[in-house]
Amino acid sequence: MNKPTYAYQLQIRLRDVEPEVFREIIVSSDTHLVDLHKILQVAVGWLNDQLHYFEHDGTRFLPPDATNALGTVAYTDMPISQFLKKEGDEIRYVYNFESPWTHDVILNTIQPSHTTSYPIPYCLDGKGAAPPEDIGGAVGYADMLAALASKRHPRYRMYVEYLGDDNWDPQEFHRELINELLQEDNYGVFDVMDLFSMKMDGIQDGETFQEAVDRIISQQIESNDPPVAKETYDRLIGLGWSKEEAFKLVSQCVVLELFLMVNDDQDFDMHRYAHNLKALPNEPKEIWNM
Repeated sequence: MNKPTYAYQLQIRLRDVEPEVFREIIVSSDTHLVDLHKILQVAVGWLNDQLHYFEHDGTRFLPPDATNALGTVAYTDMPISQFLKKEGDEIRYVYNFESPWTHDVILNTIQPSHTTSYPIPYCLDGKGAAPPEDIGGAVGYADMLAALASKRHPRYRMYVEYLGDDNWDPQEFHRELINELLQEDNYGVFDVMDLFSMKMDGIQDGETFQEAVDRIISQQIESNDPPVAKETYDRLIGLGWSKEEAFKLVSQCVVLELFLMVNDDQDFDMHRYAHNLKALPNEPKEIWNM
């Protein structure tokens, strides 16, 4: 006999950030960590372009493909009810290892799922916008907001250029849009690679986008041309990233150039490419501004 499914009302708070960023969402008690990750990405407003882990009672739980390199527990087939059993229980969610964003996920209430009138998952309330992912964590975000508050600040112009055409509003929160996305396939999770793939599938003689990216990176590393590609790949591995993770990070810079070539009819910009490679593991800021 199957156990009854419950509706969990969760509170998500982003640590060490002012103005505050929080969300209140309803999810099913049998939601697995792999799906909670996607729901949190959409609810908070992240781009799903960095590594992540959950932490509970001192143990870190990562996706299976990241576990071997980092020596933690794979979270395959783990429902959140395994960790959140009574009101007040919590689990930590950390997104972006280089400049981490730490979220406290707290179980507020439990009720039988049939007693809620909301589609599950659902965002009940919230406040604040997700910061730019690669701004340097909470410290970098605080510096950005302080700089943008005064045109006389020495870093005001730097952050204005960084944000580009984006009119940044730290108070921005669109509950209706979040709930529309949560009802889509895969919870509406944003995937930069999928977006570019749709735009550029068949980029060269029937070659898929992913095949094009893999081919370009492999050729550059094997031929050491340009040298910065192999230097970056080796540097990332030296920092503790697995070969697969280093390859994925380098792919962000290739993706950006291919996208601009095809979508904006630009030439491959070797200077920009080298600059973005050297900045890894921080993602290219141009991707965030798209």
